[in-house]
Amino acid sequence: MDEKINENIEELNNQASEESVAEQEASLTEAPSEPLSEPGDDGLETAAGPAAEPENEEPEYEEPEASGSEPEDNEPEDEEPEDEEPEPAEEPEANEPEDGETEPAAEPEDGEPEAGGSETAAEPAADEVEGAEEVSSEPEPAAEPEDGRTEKTSESENGATELTSEPEDFDADDFDEEDEEPLKSGFAGFGQIFRNLFARRSDENEEDDFSDASGSDTESSKKRKKPVKERKIRLHTPEENEAAKQRFLNIPAKAISYLIVIGGVLLAIFLLVMITTHWKYHSYRVLISRTQEDTVSSEYCDVEDDILRYGVDGASLLDRNGEVIWDVSYTMSEPRVAIRGRTIAIYDSAGSDIVICDRTGQIGSASASLPIIKAEVSEDGNVAAIEEDSSNAYIEYYSVDGTQIAEIRTSIDDPGYPLDLALSPDGELIAVSYLTVSGGSESSSVHIYSFGSAGQNQMDNQIGQFDYSGRVIPELDYISSTRLVAFSDSGFTIINGAKVPEEDVSVQVSDQIQSVFCDDSHIGLITTSGSGHTLCVYTTSGRQTLSKSFDYSYETMDYDDEEVTLYNDNEFCVYNLNGVCKFDGSYTGSIVDIFAVGKHRYGVVKEASMEIIQLS
Repeated sequence: MDEKINENIEELNNQASEESVAEQEASLTEAPSEPLSEPGDDGLETAAGPAAEPENEEPEYEEPEASGSEPEDNEPEDEEPEDEEPEPAEEPEANEPEDGETEPAAEPEDGEPEAGGSETAAEPAADEVEGAEEVSSEPEPAAEPEDGRTEKTSESENGATELTSEPEDFDADDFDEEDEEPLKSGFAGFGQIFRNLFARRSDENEEDDFSDASGSDTESSKKRKKPVKERKIRLHTPEENEAAKQRFLNIPAKAISYLIVIGGVLLAIFLLVMITTHWKYHSYRVLISRTQEDTVSSEYCDVEDDILRYGVDGASLLDRNGEVIWDVSYTMSEPRVAIRGRTIAIYDSAGSDIVICDRTGQIGSASASLPIIKAEVSEDGNVAAIEEDSSNAYIEYYSVDGTQIAEIRTSIDDPGYPLDLALSPDGELIAVSYLTVSGGSESSSVHIYSFGSAGQNQMDNQIGQFDYSGRVIPELDYISSTRLVAFSDSGFTIINGAKVPEEDVSVQVSDQIQSVFCDDSHIGLITTSGSGHTLCVYTTSGRQTLSKSFDYSYETMDYDDEEVTLYNDNEFCVYNLNGVCKFDGSYTGSIVDIFAVGKHRYGVVKEASMEIIQLS
């Protein structure tokens, strides 16, 4: 009876194994579940091999009656699966005993009769049948190889099922850094065992559902595992190490060479600037000398790098070598000039004629209705002039072709007598300084007129007025299109703005101001205190950058290219804006006028000649 039950169990196992051979070839089985060979309630052990639960219904076994007769031979019918036809296959070696014989399903306890008896013998038979049902529902764990490799079922050429073992994928994240070195050293012999021990379950929240040992596919086995992270270590050859060492040693050398070159260039620039700034000249040499019979009736001034000679009957523009660029003829009793860049306005301070020129020659002219007191010119040739008659003064504005743009009438009472005017480089703004006297006290006011969009809806185009009680403002200069410098007898004020002008900077000094100068980035004052003088230089923000005292007695001052030239009848000196005296010496002959015509090059007008000299 026992042999029949064991044969039934083997048939069930073979049937389940044949159903899953095709699926087992595609995937590996997951880690085995708990072993089934555990002692049951009746003290018997079941040692059947793994079997899959068949899809068809299992045969039911009826317990024998209590009369003691032998149980009926209720063997389960061999039903083939409905999906596939069974294929003959060998039982996996992991499920067969080593001696090749079928292991008995159960052993009777001490004191119980063996099978073939009466009623007591039927009960073990029924228990064995129930054990067979358990074997068919849960798989038995497959035998685990000693080398830590997982078994894989494959079908051989003759149709038999063979078991092969492959190493599982290794997940390097399951190990700490401290375990990494021992793993590398024992990788050949024991690495596979550690992989199986530390295999990660894909789903910890759900109950593992494993199929039988024949290899039915599960959801967890389909999940892709991480590949083994292999670290390759490559040892450099001595030649490569030496080459790397040389490259390392060459890097600082290249960096040092670059730093030396850059430092040398910076040092050369620094030395050049220092030499140019602090170098002092002790003599000069005459480059050009031209005899002029009309030097008394003619005057000279610099226009950029050129020289303008003008007189009562005409004007000429000369280059730095004394060659004539152009000549213009006119007749004026007291000619004066106004210069903005390369644009020149020559006007008669006792008449009404205005001649407008640039480096190409005459570009326009205008005729004032009243005698001209002072005029200024813009870069495009527009001219603003102060004109007066016996009772009133006027501010006239002319275009380059002589058309009158605007006329502003003034009086001594309101707003006062015009002392000076300034025209912005673009010709849009005109500033006028007025002087008023009330109760023996002098006061000044600066009016700003706009002939652009800002002044179209304003009375007389006036957009700003600034009053200065107790001060006189004799000179105005535009250093940019919106910044105006108003020099007073006690300092200067910068007014900024094209639409709504406002006071930006105000600097006051206690000493008497003798001379002033300015450009687009510097403002200078020469003050007098006792018998000495002080040269003061400020930025356009009002910060003082120089205060240089000197005791040189001068009569006239000229400023050009950041150099201040002071001269009298037979000597002159030159200061730069760093306070360095570049030259201080006497000059052969009587000096009528002197002006800069280049770097360290000057034009000197004498009584009967004009010379171009170079400091040396």
